Amino acid sequence: MTPPPPHTILVVDDELLIRWSLVARLTQAGFHVLEAEDASSAVARFGPGVELVLLDVRLPDGDGRDLIGKFKTREPACRVVLMTAHDTRDLSEQARQLGAMTVVQKPFDVDDVLRMVQAALDPAPAL
Repeated sequence: MTPPPPHTILVVDDELLIRWSLVARLTQAGFHVLEAEDASSAVARFGPGVELVLLDVRLPDGDGRDLIGKFKTREPACRVVLMTAHDTRDLSEQARQLGAMTVVQKPFDVDDVLRMVQAALDPAPAL
């Protein structure tokens, strides 16, 4: 029996170090990872099979919140996690209303993000 294909994740952040850290750790954990540095390249790289998007709120050419609806329209089951270095109080509720799972505050521990991603993508245990 062949193992299932790896989950596909899109990492969208204009900060190279954050993007590199996430891509490296997620790839090491066995995920198939795509990356984008801005909103336009995120839309271009997003497609069938992307199961989760790690999405920065502030991008050079747009607002990550505006992309949530585009992604959810194309792939309704796709999970979206917003990332921000700014205050999350008002953003968390707004993100959920837009269809995001949660908001992650920067700076973050990459291993904490990995555990969150694994929990979001792992199927529920059979009872």
